[in-house]
Amino acid sequence: MEPEVSYKLRCELHGHQEDVRSVCVGDLGVVTSSRDTTIKIWAEDSPTSYSLVHTLAGHSKYVAAVTYAAPGLLPDMPNGAIVSGAFLRPATAAVLAAHTQLAHAQCKAAGA
Repeated sequence: MEPEVSYKLRCELHGHQEDVRSVCVGDLGVVTSSRDTTIKIWAEDSPTSYSLVHTLAGHSKYVAAVTYAAPGLLPDMPNGAIVSGAFLRPATAAVLAAHTQLAHAQCKAAGA
């Protein structure tokens, strides 16, 4: 029998106006998407504290999924990207121009 695993809440991130739909943890820190139509990027300040670094807006429907594509993973986005999917909308990528600057780009449909 496997031992019981115990978890402890490390911190809470407050910033979205609606419920969080997706969380991605990666090189950027923590990336969250929400029913409030935004994506937020959080940086770790300490083991029990994160601060809001960027808020990405532009989706017209709630953002159902978010992930981070590391630099070099996507040929068209050599600096990396945050890829998101909103309810009934095409996927969108926030292209990482630099560690602190973000620019939006619409993903191309497969085969287009």
